[in-house]
Amino acid sequence: MQPLDIHEVCDRVDVQQIVVRERLITLFFAVLGLSATSWGGLALMAQLERRYVERKPLLTQEAFADLVAIAWAVPGPVACNVAVGLGYALRGSLGALVAGLASVIPFFIAMVALALAYLHHSLPAVLNPAVLPRFRVVLVCLIAVTLWRQSRSLLKKRPEQAIAAIATLLLWLEPAPAVFVGVLCGAFAFGWLTGPRRGRDARARLPSLARHEWAAFGFYAVALTVFALVPLDAVPSRTIDTLRQVGASLSLFGGGFSAFPILRSLFVGGAHGVSADTFNTAFTLSAIVPGPLLNVVPFLGQLCGGVSGAVLATMAFFAPTGALAVFAHRWLGILRQSPRFEHALGYSRAAATAFLADAVLRLLPNIPATSVDVLLAGASLFTLGKLKLPVYWLYLAVAVSSLVT
Repeated sequence: MQPLDIHEVCDRVDVQQIVVRERLITLFFAVLGLSATSWGGLALMAQLERRYVERKPLLTQEAFADLVAIAWAVPGPVACNVAVGLGYALRGSLGALVAGLASVIPFFIAMVALALAYLHHSLPAVLNPAVLPRFRVVLVCLIAVTLWRQSRSLLKKRPEQAIAAIATLLLWLEPAPAVFVGVLCGAFAFGWLTGPRRGRDARARLPSLARHEWAAFGFYAVALTVFALVPLDAVPSRTIDTLRQVGASLSLFGGGFSAFPILRSLFVGGAHGVSADTFNTAFTLSAIVPGPLLNVVPFLGQLCGGVSGAVLATMAFFAPTGALAVFAHRWLGILRQSPRFEHALGYSRAAATAFLADAVLRLLPNIPATSVDVLLAGASLFTLGKLKLPVYWLYLAVAVSSLVT
């Protein structure tokens, strides 16, 4: 069986008409199992590549790389977008839906269970007042290491460094949704205007949009407007809350921890009543559960609206960006022909590093500067940065030490 090359297929026939190469039930349980055993988005992507490129070669290495590139090009959780794109490449729209659900279900169940345990005070070791501050030390170190790695990768030139610095200052001065959207849009527009121009940019023909695609983009525009301009407690209705969450999902670039200030603006205060301490606890607990770092969304949704709130919040944050990942497959060839687009996208990613910096700056004041915490921070930075061990081992060590001391 020859691996599927997505470029050759797209030249001949629509992806939805590809000969079936993976049963839907097999695809569902394969992605479900990989998601349940992957801590972090990068781990899930690595396991998907190992299964579908190496062990069961249904995709070429180049085709899988295209899936990853598309997932980075659209907002939202990269790993789940890769799973959605994989399902679309193998089984069309239905495959995208099946793979997307399978990638979300494991951490949804785990985080809803943790939220219920939190509400009913059933986590004595985790909720020990002496343990949570140490968990947050580990969390700050994890975000700091992520910020360092992304900065080294994305901020190689002075314009990108300047954009990141300005964005960090703006977010610190005014952590409002309008600023989040404005920072990303402004960075993209600046990158587009200053990007390289070639003749092939002008000759590229954009694919025509179907009526339902125009409707989808109109809905996205409305959601972004509601997120950016409607205050959190202006209209405390489920519809407005869901629209605001959809708009927030469309502004998430740069990994899960970049969502920290955006989610904070959505769930802290206002009509929801989630305290800053509870919000920090939710982010702290999210790192011990498999899945991408946006697995905190079901936890927060459960606290705000019960099981229905968890379901709506998860759908709002994962479904719209997954749909964009599917839609982007039609644009793959054109995006490759546009160096201006890639240049603008690079500037948007540079601005997204400011979200990580903002998360570190806002968490640091809550960390007590005791000798134990300083030692724990040093050990965490070494373990996460140098040894590159999974963060849940650190959480386990902290929890065990709290039980024996």
